[in-house]
Amino acid sequence: MNSVDAMYLCTTPFQIMSAISLVINMNETADIYIDPQFSNAQEYASRLKELRLFRNVVVLSNIGITKRMRNSGKVMRSAIITGLYLWSKSFCGKFLIKDTYYNKMYISNNGFYANILKVYFGKHKIDTEVIYFDDGEGSYDNEMVFNESRNNDRLKKLLGIKKEERSLIRFLYFPFLYKALNSDSKDIIKQLPFWDSNKRVEESIIYIFGKAEPISEKYIILDTMPYEWMDAVEAEEYIELIKHICDQAGIDQVCIKKHPRDKASYGEEYKEYSGRSTPFECICLSTNMENKVLITLSSTAVLTPKMLFDQEPYIILLYKLFSLKSANDERRDRLYYNIANNYNKSERVMIPETFEELSDILIKL
Repeated sequence: MNSVDAMYLCTTPFQIMSAISLVINMNETADIYIDPQFSNAQEYASRLKELRLFRNVVVLSNIGITKRMRNSGKVMRSAIITGLYLWSKSFCGKFLIKDTYYNKMYISNNGFYANILKVYFGKHKIDTEVIYFDDGEGSYDNEMVFNESRNNDRLKKLLGIKKEERSLIRFLYFPFLYKALNSDSKDIIKQLPFWDSNKRVEESIIYIFGKAEPISEKYIILDTMPYEWMDAVEAEEYIELIKHICDQAGIDQVCIKKHPRDKASYGEEYKEYSGRSTPFECICLSTNMENKVLITLSSTAVLTPKMLFDQEPYIILLYKLFSLKSANDERRDRLYYNIANNYNKSERVMIPETFEELSDILIKL
């Protein structure tokens, strides 16, 4: 077996960014496996190969059985997954990681490939250490991210695989937030360095994802798709509120970052950021956010400047002004109040409960 320091499993662009930061700062020889659940995955993989940060770059959709699984119905897909668990040695040893032994496996959640590899390691007593790394807000307050399903627990028991006893290691940008939201956790939390602490990290992320156009305006609205979050009446009210905010703040001082899937427009008089698909993390790389005002319904992208660069923009969250579908204000409150507690100036995080309060905030700013 070939012995390699580490492997990374990534299912989102942000995970690839975090993997880049980790592999550079850890100075390990590593392979990266990309489960292409997002657009431009093949393009990003090609650029990663050119950078040579990783020994191998593997796009998992190129593995035949996974193509078949994605194109199957629910029953057939479940049957294939169960079969792969039961014959994990054949699948992992011949098709996935082949004849490679990894000292560490870095993952962000318990997705399909992560689970099947853990079954493989456990069933065949392979001592690969599983380490979690940052995937944004879900790494801090989504209790389901790290809890394996009951079916997976039953399967491991059936296969005679003992539960992992050692403490988990988590590499996170925001250790304070994790500890505040998970006070009972016994996991070992390690700091993932801020991106601007290593020029190579910045340059590598720009090379893969492109250099974002900086935003000069003081106010940045991280827009949502209102008809997905609200009923038709409130969606119209939300659109009118965004226009009102632009008018009150000064249209020439506001830039609207539309949701990548949203084809609608506010009109020519309102400035919309040209790169709809540009990750907000890349915009933060090219724009100093320290004194910007980020306004959003409830997008956790507003955490990005603090999380990745230790910058503290003003944040205005609008979710208490609307009745959102499948909303959990208690969960949101807990998250954002803890963010505010970690700001040097907690008053910069604002959650207005009335339209009058919002108007007063804008006047003060």
